[in-house]
Amino acid sequence: MKSVFKTRIRALLAAAMPLVVGFGTFSCTRDVDRDAVLRLSMPSSINTGQSVMELEVVIFNIRTGAGAGLPMVKEIDHHQLENMISTTGTTDTLDFVLDHYNMHQPIPKGVVMVQYLGVFVDTGDVLRFSYGDTVVDTSAGGDVFVEINASFLGATVTKEGHAGGRYYNSPTGGPTGVMVGYFQPPNGKPRMAVTKEEMYNGWFNIFLLDNVDFTYEMLDGTPVFSNVNLTNFAATGNHVLKVTKPASYYPEWDPGEGPEEDAERDLIIGFFSNGNGPSFAGHEVCFPDVKEAIPYMFNDNTLTANLVFKGPSHSPAATDIRQVAGGVARSYTDIHQSGLCDMDALNRIRFYPQQMREWDDGPFGMRGPFRLIRPFEKWGGYSAQSFNGSNAITLNWKYLPEVGGVAVHGATVFAGYNNWNSDDGDHGDEDPPCNEELTMKGMNPVGELSGTAESYVFSGGTGGMPPVDNNNHHNFRLAVCPYFVGPQGQRHYMSEYVENDCSGDCGQMMSYGVGTTDATIASGTASATMGASYARLDGTSTSPVESTGLSLSSVNGSFAPGDEVLIHVSGYRQAGDCGYWNGEEISPGMQAFARVIVGGGGSIYISKGTFLDSASTAYLANAASAPNMCRIQVVKVLQYRDLTINGLVFLDSFSTYMNGGILPIRVNGTMNLNANINGMNAGYGGVASVDGSGLMGASTNTGTGGQGDGGGHGAGGGGYGNGGNASTGANGGMGGNDGGSDGGFGLIMGSGGGSAGAIAGGTGGGAIMIAARKIAVTSSGATLVVDGGAGTVSANTSGGGGGGTINIFAKEIVRLGAGAFTLSANGGNGDANAGAGGGGRIKVMACQGSSEVTATNNAGAGFGSAQPGNQTNGDGNMIIEDANQWHDFCRQ
Repeated sequence: MKSVFKTRIRALLAAAMPLVVGFGTFSCTRDVDRDAVLRLSMPSSINTGQSVMELEVVIFNIRTGAGAGLPMVKEIDHHQLENMISTTGTTDTLDFVLDHYNMHQPIPKGVVMVQYLGVFVDTGDVLRFSYGDTVVDTSAGGDVFVEINASFLGATVTKEGHAGGRYYNSPTGGPTGVMVGYFQPPNGKPRMAVTKEEMYNGWFNIFLLDNVDFTYEMLDGTPVFSNVNLTNFAATGNHVLKVTKPASYYPEWDPGEGPEEDAERDLIIGFFSNGNGPSFAGHEVCFPDVKEAIPYMFNDNTLTANLVFKGPSHSPAATDIRQVAGGVARSYTDIHQSGLCDMDALNRIRFYPQQMREWDDGPFGMRGPFRLIRPFEKWGGYSAQSFNGSNAITLNWKYLPEVGGVAVHGATVFAGYNNWNSDDGDHGDEDPPCNEELTMKGMNPVGELSGTAESYVFSGGTGGMPPVDNNNHHNFRLAVCPYFVGPQGQRHYMSEYVENDCSGDCGQMMSYGVGTTDATIASGTASATMGASYARLDGTSTSPVESTGLSLSSVNGSFAPGDEVLIHVSGYRQAGDCGYWNGEEISPGMQAFARVIVGGGGSIYISKGTFLDSASTAYLANAASAPNMCRIQVVKVLQYRDLTINGLVFLDSFSTYMNGGILPIRVNGTMNLNANINGMNAGYGGVASVDGSGLMGASTNTGTGGQGDGGGHGAGGGGYGNGGNASTGANGGMGGNDGGSDGGFGLIMGSGGGSAGAIAGGTGGGAIMIAARKIAVTSSGATLVVDGGAGTVSANTSGGGGGGTINIFAKEIVRLGAGAFTLSANGGNGDANAGAGGGGRIKVMACQGSSEVTATNNAGAGFGSAQPGNQTNGDGNMIIEDANQWHDFCRQ
């Protein structure tokens, strides 16, 4: 019933007239043993005299007899008809066949009633319905000619929407099974089945229109909602929330198609009853009282200004996504932490504005019988995967309250290996049962679970798949396919399932953020990090269900609920000092993004799901000189709508505070650069010979020369600046990419330079991350610099600091004049008897305009290179490229 039928239809019917739908005879011979075949031929649009009406959806119901019983249903929407259009002259005609194959059962032989419902849309996004029916005899089999005279109905539709939540027809719950939506044609004609949904002990999500009524019933005829639309669906109150999205533009998934306008939509979410359910006096639908931009949703057809969700205290306007009525506005802390909006409670439902890009079900926090468990994930969020570091993957999920074991009686786990892109591409009319869809995707059943199970451990080695190990655990695809058992003991698999979506931190660095405010750094002023906050992590707690508690020290600034933070591993002494996560060592350069749930000074809570959930806390508070030490810092991510930099911005040095050195910025509008951002000398500090090991692991130096901070062999890709032997000179600092980095997205500061004497080597460069929809460099030009510092000339034994890291992600980079856009991550020079710092890491990915960037990340000059103990590190890693237009951040 729920369709998948594709086309884009543009031909015109020259005159305004009733639409004639013909099922034509394409064969002159008939075979009584053949199934009946109905062939559709119809114009694709109609000129009403005032505007062109383009066909969007066609629905057919085929019934035996003169209209009795449940119909066969075929829905055809505009996304699947591209290959079914024939052209005669300048006219495009839609040709379609209704037969055993595409109806999934034979067309009945005998007297059948064929009903047609066409949905047309005009240039103003107004929908009109066209209806017609006829009765034909298919007894002879083969091709049958049918003609339906259809006419437009009076009602017009200007708004679509969804309603969801929980429905009670008893004090303890609601029905489970298939729910059918019916449309009532005029003149007493049999009602048409137009959509199919699923209900799970009352949990539901249905489609509604503003001026056309639908009636929803369970497949066995049990009534649920009668003659409902967006206007009359339910009274609002604390237990029912109504949210409206104004008319807006969306970016097309196909970049070549351009923006496609979408009409105003409503969402209704709450608790509902037929009168036999519980009292809803203590029930609430919670929504956050915030002001945030919503990624992928725009209020202009140039796709430059995000729609904004505003809670009631932020004075929402008609152009905003906003609460219309009902629900209870809550703080971030109340929504995610205090228990006032506990999603596992029977009397609470949450509304998630940041999930609104998935308009059909995302804001409800439900996907079939499953509930959202990671609300801040960019993708998915309905499952969480972990790897034990050796031979097993664990997949976790959550069912909606009173669903597991009640509406879900069991689940089959499917697995696949190296088949992430496999799909059949066409599921026909129906949303198929999940077991059929997963089989079509090349996955095999590997386990059976009870209806209450919410985790599964997979070790591989079955169905032709290899055992799970440390090298291949990323290659496995897992899915949980739930079912309920019918009265005859048969399994009924549901259409929705969850799989191990990209979770943990997938693509978060490239998001343009949720900022709604503008900022300007004035000309003639210098701004230290533009007000960024950062702190050292001293301890964690994971007792709250949805958050991770952090104990902080050396706090510079503050962290408020809703802030985004970067969790950055900035150093350790020995491998394993920071622990392990998903089988990988938590090592310097590892990072994650999270939201602050509870703000404060020395104690905050962040959203769960980062590597901190399994990090070792034993050495977090240890001094940098301790034998075991782990240094993790928390950095606030700055969020703007538009940002103009007319005055110098510089990074506070990590070497000064033992945190800092990193500047992360998100701009979902335009970043105007008319001045420089300076992160030179902001990274790891250089050391003298007496200072011992640096922050990237223990020194392997057996002489008396000092190893710079960020030195050692723990960084893997960024920090080997080991001091040389005292008699032979010093090594320079390792740059952010020197040492075989893969050019990934890590924010690794440059290493400090080593020294063979009492004077410390040069300081490494800092790290800058910018994710902006548009970067506009003004005529005076701008430079981002994270160079390493030079060794102290007077010492003659001080190595240069390594270059830092610059990561830039932008939809567009433009230069508005002759001024250059320059990026620099060069290593610092060594002095007379010392090695130079290595070049740092530069990565620029732009959907267009990457050629506007000039960049260098060379090693410094190693003046002491003739000395046998010196090390002059190499050039860094650089990637500057126009991203594929299909890339996710090109469509934000």
